[in-house]
Amino acid sequence: MSTFFSFLLKIGYLLISNLPSLDFVMPDDIVSGAVSIFSGIAYFLPMTSIIALFNIKISVIVFRIAVAVFKFVKSFIPGISGG
Repeated sequence: MSTFFSFLLKIGYLLISNLPSLDFVMPDDIVSGAVSIFSGIAYFLPMTSIIALFNIKISVIVFRIAVAVFKFVKSFIPGISGG
């Protein structure tokens, strides 16, 4: 059985090793252009309000995850599982 898996892994390795390599370099002009665009947008938008809304959204998500983890752990404790 292990020889079968090693055979499959060798075939996979041969297929992956024969793929051409990709070389991608992001030009600096794009990054500086994106920074200037976001700076212009930040000038017109009320960033403090947007940041506050974003923080509230993240807090709700973290609270929901914490409640889900608490319920998951609570389900393993006998006597208080409730279901």
